[in-house]
Order: sequence, then C-alpha cells, then structure tokens
Amino acid sequence: ANMALRLTAFLRAAAPSPAAAATKMKKSFSKKKSVKVEKKAFDKKKAVPMTPFDLRAESLEQVPLKERQRKVPKVTEKDLDEWAATTKAWSRYTMRQAHIRSKELHNAILARDDALDELAKVSESLHSLAIVPDTSPYPVQLKPPTDTPPNREYQLALEKKLRESKPKDGRSHA
Repeated sequence: ANMALRLTAFLRAAAPSPAAAATKMKKSFSKKKSVKVEKKAFDKKKAVPMTPFDLRAESLEQVPLKERQRKVPKVTEKDLDEWAATTKAWSRYTMRQAHIRSKELHNAILARDDALDELAKVSESLHSLAIVPDTSPYPVQLKPPTDTPPNREYQLALEKKLRESKPKDGRSHA
C-alpha cells in the first residue's frame, strides 16, 4: 500500500496542473502563429522583424505622456495661403456646378410646360390625363433576392393590394 501511495504521488508531481497545461498550450499556439506571420511577412529583398505589441494598461503607463503625443507640424504662411486658395477654388467649382444643375432643371420645367400647352391645343382629353400626378413613390418595382421561396399567402395579399391600388385610367405602377 505504501508503494502504491508513493507511485501515485510521483505521478501527480510529474503531471502538470490543468492551468499549467493550458498556459503551455497558449504559448505553443502563439509561437506557431508568430512563426506563420513572420513567414508571410518575409520578403526576399527585405526581412521584416516581428516584435510583440503590448497594449496593456501598465505598459502604456510606463511610457511618458510626452512620448505618446503627436508632434504638431509647423504650418507656414505659404501653406495657409495654398489652403485658402484651394478652398476658394473648390467653393467656386461647386457653386458653378449647382448653378448649371439649376439652369438645366429650370429649362426642363419650361420645356415640360411648353409641351403641356401644345398638348392642350391638340387634345384636351390627353392634356387632362397628362397632368394627373403620379402618386407612386417610384416608377419601378424591385424584387430583392431571397434565400427562401415567397410565402403564398403573402403573395396573394400583395397581388390583391396591387390590383386595388391600380389607377382607374389604366396606368400601372411598373
């Protein structure tokens, strides 16, 4: 019995604790991972050394605050003048673009109004149909791709709703 006790005590002492085994596995895993990263980063022209990057709070506290702050670049008078000129040029460009867009929109509205006036001269019934506003949000119905087939009850309800909302003049939403 004494021999058996000594043998189990010896085996227990030789076997690592679960926490020690987990730590050893983590170290082995991180070492393998760093080797893989170094192999990927290796360039035939220039080898890139891999250094561990520690972001724990205690390591950040060890570095003085002055070393962690960015250095503010010196801005010269020439840089300020260049920045101001670039900003003004961009402002002028965007203003010109907005003005051109506004003119195009105005011309399109005038052309539409002229066309409606001509249509009224040709046929009053066509003119009355042309000035009815289209209340649908978009002239297009999009069907998004889905992973599952549509629910038949939902499809029937949607088709019924579309039939009910169809304008009386025969135009469709699509």
